[in-house]
Amino acid sequence: MKILQASKRCCWQAVFVLAIGLSGLATKASVELDGADTSAEVERVVEIIRDAYDNARAALEQLPRERFETHPVLEASDYDSSAIVTWIERNTRWVPYRGVLRGADGVLLDRKGNSLDRSLLLARLLQDAGYDARLVRGRLSADAVKAVLSVASIPAEDQPPPEPLFVDSVMKAAARAPSEAAALAKLVGPLPAHIGREAEEAATDHWWIEAKLDDGWTAVDPLLRGPLEAMRPDALERLAVDALPESMFHSVTIRVLIERWADGETVEEIPLEHTLRTADAPYHDFELQFVPYHFETAPGESTAAAETRTIADTASEWRPVLRRGRETIQQQGFNRQGNLERNPERVAVVLKTERATAAMQGLGSSKEPDPSHLTALWLEYHLEVPGRKLKVVRREIFDLIGPARRRGGAIAELELDAMAGRERGLSLLGTHRVTVVSADLPPIALQRAVHKYWANHGPQIAGIVRIANGDEDDEVVQRAYAQPLMALDLLGLATARYLLSPNRSSIYLGSPNVLTTHFTVELDNSHSVQHALVRHAFDWVVNDVGVLTSDPVSVGRIRLEQGVLDTILEVAMSGSGRPSGNAAELFASRGTATGEWHRVDAASPGSIMSGAAAARIADALNAGRIVVAPGQLGRDLEPAWWEIDLATGTTLGIGSRGWGQTVSDVTMRSIVVGGAREGTKKIGFNISCKTVGADLIAAGLIRMLPGGIMLLSPEAIRMLMQYGCRA
Repeated sequence: MKILQASKRCCWQAVFVLAIGLSGLATKASVELDGADTSAEVERVVEIIRDAYDNARAALEQLPRERFETHPVLEASDYDSSAIVTWIERNTRWVPYRGVLRGADGVLLDRKGNSLDRSLLLARLLQDAGYDARLVRGRLSADAVKAVLSVASIPAEDQPPPEPLFVDSVMKAAARAPSEAAALAKLVGPLPAHIGREAEEAATDHWWIEAKLDDGWTAVDPLLRGPLEAMRPDALERLAVDALPESMFHSVTIRVLIERWADGETVEEIPLEHTLRTADAPYHDFELQFVPYHFETAPGESTAAAETRTIADTASEWRPVLRRGRETIQQQGFNRQGNLERNPERVAVVLKTERATAAMQGLGSSKEPDPSHLTALWLEYHLEVPGRKLKVVRREIFDLIGPARRRGGAIAELELDAMAGRERGLSLLGTHRVTVVSADLPPIALQRAVHKYWANHGPQIAGIVRIANGDEDDEVVQRAYAQPLMALDLLGLATARYLLSPNRSSIYLGSPNVLTTHFTVELDNSHSVQHALVRHAFDWVVNDVGVLTSDPVSVGRIRLEQGVLDTILEVAMSGSGRPSGNAAELFASRGTATGEWHRVDAASPGSIMSGAAAARIADALNAGRIVVAPGQLGRDLEPAWWEIDLATGTTLGIGSRGWGQTVSDVTMRSIVVGGAREGTKKIGFNISCKTVGADLIAAGLIRMLPGGIMLLSPEAIRMLMQYGCRA
């Protein structure tokens, strides 16, 4: 293949950083592939990958199983009902929220749960031990709720591993959170005290188990035991464990939402929609791509940027594909006119026939058909939480009309030029990863994910190395790349925000959290030769936390502090070395690069923001959120601000695109690869070195040009987006 020929003609070096486990066991292979030595060096790298694969499989066997399986718990309790109940009481803690969020698996992992989730784990253990069990529901009195909240506590999570889990730069950044939050709190002012009443309302809905023991059906309640047992309410209903109504489950629906503009009006359509129950797993990973159809190809010797530009300019239809492990979810496609298309992969001759027929039908008409355009695409998240209103959050992928024009109502006339079409096409070449979290992830969850990554994909990665440097055709390469690899950066971010929280002893997950990372494609014209860029952005979509404290007034303050930490970690764990449009990063420069910050007044905004940023801020104010924004922006700084939910105290930093992002560049003309330390620093947590090896395999598809310039093929670009490769 062409890439092979180019690589064999030139001497190049790729550093594969392979590390296994939190113990720091790491191996580096500096590989020079030059002519006749290519085969031997490739085999040496493959051997290192095999070692990583074997080590990961062995490490998985040694991990404590009681966080992931019930059998160790049953064996330790000798299958005795009293011992099982005692284990639940001593090893898990009650936290107040409604419905089924974690399920039995989530409680087993993070050792926390409300009365219903804890009862589900208890019921599973009892049933696996041979006892019959059923769920019972009642309503606690006000006195019982007060008593429960006064004695409830959250124990400290497992001690961190012997070696630090996070790199120094992340630890130092997280240490700034309390002081930065205090400064922000002064600008926000007092938050309503009523936001601390959620725990009381959630605690009222109480569940326990009735187990069929020697004396018949016996109440088993891990929460109301000892002095509190007399406060157990009367049973209002009894249910089989598998008979809970769907309305009791927390769920998240992920939607792809497109907009069609025609005749001065806009219509929204949904080409893809998927709903998950959070209790099915402690976290859920997805990857979303838009497969283009019916595009032209650049000449054979074109640069990667030229090939990318041609696809963006000429693709006429796309199909959203959502991957979840081996599951592929695809429903409908859409075209550049904004119409849904069930079969976008139809051959071009069919499309040409249809277009010719439509043109013939229009002959003789005095008026040309009104044009329609695909003008926007959003990712939309619907969070169904029992006892709460539906929460809907949108994230923009592209918007050719723009929030400012929408807010002003100026959409009656619309003309899109070629640059707008290119912007749309490039946006649809991006990859978006989504992680939905339903439990507080302890370090062992991330450790296990890393080992599984290598144990599951080691042979695949080794195969990619061979194929990328062998004589197989491009089709085989594409097949090898087809399986998406796990996005460990989001799991690292979810773990960091809990372990590094200044309020770790008080916070817990009481509803689903949603984290995303976006890899978007841009063309860079700042050089004599145009280059393609992949920009990487972290984004907290939903970062709600529950707070358990005896002082309801402090609930809002704790959530504000957590939001500041979450936003700091977005930039700290990206390794970005440039201004990023991250609110925490800009806020840290207040008084200098961004001037003094202030709370924005809806009646008199007084903010320097304009255009899209000003429209987004106005929308946030209308939605009842507090906005704190900078008084000035230094040169070349992207706008960003804080948004605080007045009803809950939940806080997030928001950037100009409506994301809470940090952006780092991945330049296609060169890849600078360091050793384990540098590769680690780029991603932000030490064990993420396991992902670097797979990411850098893309170097096998680099094409060398005179002057030491390296260009990546379209396959390499797709790998960068798909696997999160960073320079």
